Amino acid sequence: MSDDTIGWVDAVTDVVADAIDCRLMRIVDVGCGTGALVRWLAAHGARVTGIETQNNLVERAREMTPVADEDYVHGRGEALPLESNSVDIVVYSYSLHHVPVAVMGDALREAHRVLKPQGMLLVVEPVADGDYFEVMRLIDDETEVRRQAFKALQDEESHSLNLGEERFYRIANIYRDVEVMMQRLVQVDPARAMKIEENKEELRSRFESHGKAVAGGYRFEMKIRSNLLHKPISI
Repeated sequence: MSDDTIGWVDAVTDVVADAIDCRLMRIVDVGCGTGALVRWLAAHGARVTGIETQNNLVERAREMTPVADEDYVHGRGEALPLESNSVDIVVYSYSLHHVPVAVMGDALREAHRVLKPQGMLLVVEPVADGDYFEVMRLIDDETEVRRQAFKALQDEESHSLNLGEERFYRIANIYRDVEVMMQRLVQVDPARAMKIEENKEELRSRFESHGKAVAGGYRFEMKIRSNLLHKPISI
């Protein structure tokens, strides 16, 4: 897809707002981290549950001041702790490619199970391209897992969700310095810590060569894709 079809956004919340109307919706954010998107959705009128595999992130999310109707639960995408046909929208924001490849299909089938008929699955994923990717691939080259995540989405026969609209965006990630980027990479996946330590100088070099100096630090372009899928009404 050519660059002129890719719009700039300030944050992933702009992508979500572009795809869905969350007001009065029952939403689940799978791989919610410390709950930033959960709180944004709740503030905009949704009833939201954040699902996260890392207990420490669940606890941090629970320590935040509640915005509205939100809660946080430890769980995994391939075994959602939710009742069938109970959710209007399932969201994966930068998280589907973190699901083990062997169970990506299971995770999408779980999304189908918990969604109400005509419910929606919104998947926002980074594309393996851009300044940010060139820096972080030294630590964790996600080219293949991102490809596998997209492949799983396209397998409608497996997960029984209907593929809908696909959109592309550019987003700017700004970091004060390389240390802040390192902390963020480890927060998302603690297993990256050793690789960062082993490649710290090269990571610093890539940070400085790919980043553009701006107010507040260095800016890195990241390309992202959103896919909206729908659960059909059973006949």
